[in-house]
Parts: sequence; C-alpha cells; structure tokens
Amino acid sequence: MSTTLAAQPRTLTGSANARRLRTADRIPAVVYGKGIEPVAITVERRDLREAMSGPDGTDVVLSLDVAGTTYTAVAKEIQRHPVKRTVSHIDFHVVDGK
Repeated sequence: MSTTLAAQPRTLTGSANARRLRTADRIPAVVYGKGIEPVAITVERRDLREAMSGPDGTDVVLSLDVAGTTYTAVAKEIQRHPVKRTVSHIDFHVVDGK
C-alpha cells in the first residue's frame, strides 16, 4: 500500500527559485530512477509531512502524481536546513514494482 503525494513539475531551477518555493511552503525535489529522465518537481510541505508521518516514517512508498504521470518512489535523500531542521530538498528514487 502506498501513499499518494501530489507534486507539480517545475521549469525554473536554481537557488533563487528554490528559495522562493521554500518561502511559499513548497519543497523543491527531483524524481529519478533507472530508465527515466530526472524530473524536477515541487511538493507542498504540509502534504509531505502528512505522507511521512505514518508508521513507515521516511521509508514510506509514495505514489507521486506529477501532472498526470504517476511514479512509485521512495525518499532517497532528504536535505535539511542545518539550524531549523526543516526540509530544504528531497530526492525521490523510482522503484520497480516487478
């Protein structure tokens, strides 16, 4: 069973744009895996916290819905602010369901 997390693709990259996203309570992220091109996305901070607050914690299998495309993924790396400990970036790795 996986948790669904809505995400939006992002075309603007770079530190200034990532800072603007974080100010708007969105977290910049990337989805990558074998056989797919990396996809730059953004997720809502609150939705991510709710998805990862279950019994599996950060090891939860997520169904990422990005503009109609669904990826089954896990959080590979979660980067946090060094003082505030808030999530500043996340890498999602697509898992093969076979």
